[in-house]
This record gives sequence, C-alpha cells and structure tokens, in this order.
Amino acid sequence: MLCESGVGCYIGHVFVGALAYADDIALLAPTPSAMRQLLRICDEFGQKFSVMFNAAKSVWLLVSKSKQPFKCVPELYIGNQCTDLASEYVHLGHIVSAGLDDKNEILSKQNSLRGKINNVLCYFWKRDPLVKLKLLRSYCSDFYGSVLWDMT
Repeated sequence: MLCESGVGCYIGHVFVGALAYADDIALLAPTPSAMRQLLRICDEFGQKFSVMFNAAKSVWLLVSKSKQPFKCVPELYIGNQCTDLASEYVHLGHIVSAGLDDKNEILSKQNSLRGKINNVLCYFWKRDPLVKLKLLRSYCSDFYGSVLWDMT
C-alpha cells in the first residue's frame, strides 16, 4: 500500500519509504505532508487489518542541514495521537541520529564490546590464553551494522 502510493522516498525507481523488520518500521519521507500521507495509509491499514500502531513508542526525526528548517515544528499523528520529535532513536539495535552522526552509535558499540570482553576475561580467567583468544574472537567480534559508519 505504501509503495503504490507514490509518496515517500525513492532511490531511482525503487521505493525506500518504509524500512521494516518484524514489528519495527521506519518511514522515510521528504516533507512533513508526505509523512502525513504515509501515516494516514498506515492508519487505514491498521484499521482494516486490526493492527495497532503505538504513538507512545513512536518518534520522528527531522534530518536537515539547516538548524531551523521550519518556522514551527510540524505535528505528526498516528491515529489520533501526536508523535514526539526526537534527536535520535534506536531502530533494530542501532542509534540513528537526526544529524546523521555516528558518534553515539559507535560509543554504544564500544561499551558493548568492553562489557563482552570483561565477561570473557572474568569467567574464563583461568583458561589457557589460546582458549581465551578463541572466545574473544567468537563472542566479542560482532560488529553488525558497523559497515554503515562514516569512517572519514
């Protein structure tokens, strides 16, 4: 339904206005009015198929180079509930920021890595160094999503 609407973001002719996995969905739109249309389509879908979208768990980001792109912040609704403007949110375990800054995402992954290393070293401190190395490599080297980081 979203794809057929002709509203949202596209890369060439490919619709990328709705990125979804299980019960998580991220809607992408170039303007507030386009986002309102996408949300309206989601509301209609929810009513038709008994799907509840939770505005209390939903936020929206305004991604812009300008610090003040609008004179007043637009209101976006899911159903009859207003959603909150956020500077960042977590989608599928990754921190997405309105400024497209990877700093908090990288810091989060660094802290996770430190915690995993501490767990391995704490529980297996008596083990042979080669065993610890193998555990560290297999348990601590999941950098899922890191290929998306801006390394410049």
